[in-house]
Amino acid sequence: MKKIYGDNMLFQQKENVKLCGAGVAGEEVKAELFDDKGEIINSGTTVVDENGKFTVSFLAPEGGFREYKIVVSVNGQEYRTLNNVVFGEQWLSFGQSNMEYYLKDCPSIDAVVKGGYGSKWVRAFMVPMTPLIDGKKQEEPPEYKQEDINGGKWIKADDPEIEYVSAIAYFFANDLVEKLQMPVGILNCALGGSVISSWISREKLENDKKAMEIMKSHEQYVSLDEWDTVEDRTYLYRRMCSCYNAKLYPLKDLAVRGGIWYQGESDIVYTYGQYSHMFDLLQKEMKQTFSYEDGDFPIIYSTLASHYYLSKEFEIINVQHMNVEFANMQHSKPESRALVPIYDIMPEFNADNHPIHPNNKEPIGHRFFDAAMGLVYNADCSYTASCVDSVKIEGENVFVKFDNVCDGLVCKGENLKDFAVCSSDGIYYKAEAEIVSKDTVRIHSKEVPNPVSASYAMTATNYNANLYASENGEPKMPVAAFVTDRSVTKRLFSYDDWAVCDRDELWRLYYEKAQYTKIWETKNCKFSVRKESAYSGEGGMNIVSDKNEFSIWQDFRMCDYPSNAEKWQVIENNDWSNYKSVSFKVRNNSEKNVCVSKVKIRTKKTDFYMPTLNGTNDISCVIPADGEWHTVEMDVNDLCFYGHKFANNNSSVLKKIIDFEICFSSSDDRADIDVDEFEFSSTLKSGGTRKPSKFINGYVKIKDLYLKTKALFEKKEKKQMDIKEAFKDENKYEVLTDVKYGEDVQQKFDLVIPKDAGKELNLFVVIHGGAWIGGDKKDDTMLLVPYVKNRQMIGGNINYRLLKEGRSDLNCETMLEDIHEAMKKIVEVCNEKGYTLKKLILKGNSAGGHLVLMYAYKYQHISPVEVAVVYSNCGPTDMTDKNYYGDLSVFSDEQMLTLQGLLISEKLDHDNYRSEEVLEKLWKVSPCCYAKKDSPATIFHSCGKDMLVPVSNGDKLNEVLKSLGVDSYYDIFDNSQHCCRDKKDNQKVKMFDKMEDEMIKKYTT
Repeated sequence: MKKIYGDNMLFQQKENVKLCGAGVAGEEVKAELFDDKGEIINSGTTVVDENGKFTVSFLAPEGGFREYKIVVSVNGQEYRTLNNVVFGEQWLSFGQSNMEYYLKDCPSIDAVVKGGYGSKWVRAFMVPMTPLIDGKKQEEPPEYKQEDINGGKWIKADDPEIEYVSAIAYFFANDLVEKLQMPVGILNCALGGSVISSWISREKLENDKKAMEIMKSHEQYVSLDEWDTVEDRTYLYRRMCSCYNAKLYPLKDLAVRGGIWYQGESDIVYTYGQYSHMFDLLQKEMKQTFSYEDGDFPIIYSTLASHYYLSKEFEIINVQHMNVEFANMQHSKPESRALVPIYDIMPEFNADNHPIHPNNKEPIGHRFFDAAMGLVYNADCSYTASCVDSVKIEGENVFVKFDNVCDGLVCKGENLKDFAVCSSDGIYYKAEAEIVSKDTVRIHSKEVPNPVSASYAMTATNYNANLYASENGEPKMPVAAFVTDRSVTKRLFSYDDWAVCDRDELWRLYYEKAQYTKIWETKNCKFSVRKESAYSGEGGMNIVSDKNEFSIWQDFRMCDYPSNAEKWQVIENNDWSNYKSVSFKVRNNSEKNVCVSKVKIRTKKTDFYMPTLNGTNDISCVIPADGEWHTVEMDVNDLCFYGHKFANNNSSVLKKIIDFEICFSSSDDRADIDVDEFEFSSTLKSGGTRKPSKFINGYVKIKDLYLKTKALFEKKEKKQMDIKEAFKDENKYEVLTDVKYGEDVQQKFDLVIPKDAGKELNLFVVIHGGAWIGGDKKDDTMLLVPYVKNRQMIGGNINYRLLKEGRSDLNCETMLEDIHEAMKKIVEVCNEKGYTLKKLILKGNSAGGHLVLMYAYKYQHISPVEVAVVYSNCGPTDMTDKNYYGDLSVFSDEQMLTLQGLLISEKLDHDNYRSEEVLEKLWKVSPCCYAKKDSPATIFHSCGKDMLVPVSNGDKLNEVLKSLGVDSYYDIFDNSQHCCRDKKDNQKVKMFDKMEDEMIKKYTT
């Protein structure tokens, strides 16, 4: 007899029991069925045919909780006895890893073990992962159908081996036992990684033209001639017809009631419609193989578990398209199929699980049971997912009617979620939905006044969709995901978990391992998700901080495999290129106001963009301490990039966002806010909190402000150097250090004079930067070297009185006066040593660049040395530029108000910083104010990634000088940061240096 028969086995009730095997032609084979009292219930007799094979059969009794014995005899001699045989309902369990997933790896196994394992009335035939062929381990999948399965075993659910049965199949069978009051058997066949074509016979596949096209397009077809020569593209039994040959065909003589199927992950690369065709073939194959005569073979199948499917060919292939195809497959044959959606079941995982394998299989098994009761056992219930029956569009409304709603549609929760609609452009936006009748939902959105299509549950990781068919007033089976018109799907709406704020962490592959990760990450604060922080839905984020500045951010990056962690992939809804705005709700529970100081949309590790609020030039807003909800709306089409407005096509940079950060600030030592409901829109709405941030932190301490500036400059390769070290050859250079030109400790300069260069020399002077509040002449000593050594100029670098807190007597004008006094002292010293100064070249970085321009333009006609050329590296030119407050990323609004206030000896705040009086004073400390037709030749540049001075400043000065006809050269180093030179800008840098050299020669010789 075949090895598929054994003790503890189950036969399908009321069907012919077939016992097959091999023997000597002409031998008589008899099978007798004995009940638990030893009485013969039924029997059958046959003769071994000329090919040496036999099949003896008899009619099985009705299922029930009785154990039987089958005795097989040959020519009157007892040959084989099968003990503890039962009769009931037999089901085939097949598919791939999520169906194969062992019971022992489920959290429910604890309850099973405590109960002494399961009922002995659940029986399972454990088909080996790779059955032995001719007693040997199979190195290659069998090319031909096998007649038997070696290494299989029938077990009862009260045997310890039950731990290795399919978890879904176990819970499914256990429920059936209790409901049907009879034994239930499982043919446990699933194999991880298997493709659907591996479960279909070669005959079926090769005789179907479309199936051949599908397999060849995905390199799945292997002819018999190639079978032993083609290297497996993945691993054993993933090849076409291999699972059928080794694991299904040998079971053909066992009658089954139907099949439960969970597969599709390995075929996610199929284009729409291909899987449907293969599934039709699979169902036909099962009918033929198991000689199923009562209509089509019943098959219950699941949607796929939430997961992002990545591959080399496709950056992201989302599971929702296959789940929609599953629904259409169901709608085409509702009499023989049942679809079990699982998108609403929040996955749980063991520590070593891949995120494609949730371990909470019990609720899925229960749903398979519900489906079987309705599909096969005629229970009056919602046996399958409700699918779209018809669609009607009236004005702004899309009415979707569903089939199989049982008692009627219900919402599980407060409001229906995860619906979307689109116009003819194919871009879907979040929509509202209401149940308007037992089987119909109305879907609509103000974003789309003329919808052409609607969608539901269209996301790979979806735990929010909440429309169900009901039974006895309770939600029963989730409605299937759908898109009413697949021809218009340019951009599907994705209901992301970070946007809903209903949970705080998810399991996913992140960095180098699979783990639970926080949906939001934090800096200087703690966050939790709780019901009382919800604007709507089940939860919202509560953020608590005892710092003045804190932030939260969502990391959109993930990696498919740990070994490939250096190749980042981004999750589904990271394309914001079609949106106009992104908004969120904020409630301030603190005692004082909290400021949303800026929002960062990061597209690269080093690059981020800041959207303005409500189409204004402000990047910040105040959330008052009123305990009310306020809307913060960001215009993602109006972006600031480092120090200037991003003038290019914003949509091009928003196609791949890698993270999204919200920065907050507070004047209190404890902030407590709630954040909820992020939404995407095609328009910019009005209302909500729209005021620019106030001066909420008071006057910023100068020390803290300088430390932030200094930290930025420390990233430069250039370091401080004493002037004596730079010019230590006493035979060539005379170096004077700390020459005083006033009584203040800062009023001094250094001077270096090249010997043997003549007595008539040009003067080159450097003014150091440091945001007017810090820095020292030593910072720029190295700038003197090429001018003194190569161009034979006298070089000087000047210290000046810096701006200080509480010193209204120090301002921009006092710094210029110091520079002027230093110039006069330099001329005096040089004259005493017998030198005549011909022309003056001024150079400065950052704040120093501002001061050299101011001096060159404002003090031009009273300078003791004629200013020939002025060179500004990223120096401010227009202090009235509103982009200082809308674009900067290093200085907060408060810090910039402090700096500008010190320059004009005013205390600035939100109420006065844009007043006419203040703007007039700021204009008078701007180089652009003093430029004239006879201003000195000017060379200056901006940096595209400047984090301090807006590029619009450089643009403004360039516009002014060009209109006046002043000889000037201006460029933008697109890839460089403030006062730095990136290697990517080398060509521009070389051209800039060339123009500087030419300009100096032109105006000093």
